[in-house]
Amino acid sequence: MKNVVKDYVNLLEEFIAGGTTANAFRDKYIELFRGGCRELDDLVYEVLEEIRGDCDAFRDDCSLILQNPEFYIDELTLKKKVIFCRDKLLRLI
Repeated sequence: MKNVVKDYVNLLEEFIAGGTTANAFRDKYIELFRGGCRELDDLVYEVLEEIRGDCDAFRDDCSLILQNPEFYIDELTLKKKVIFCRDKLLRLI
């Protein structure tokens, strides 16, 4: 399990460090998530699912975010959420 979680943590840290754009991160994350979470602990899965939801809510269109700010998030908010979830994952492994 730790190797699978490491893949996620590495991707999260790449985004946090500015090594990838928010759009590229979203696409990579969703692809990794769809590839299967391979028998993960329920708590780990919940954190990964939370990030998937945040990726779905991310938009780089400010006007769309302004139209529905309860649902859509911008890059800064996505990054804050990713940092929070990364820290939760690190405590679980």
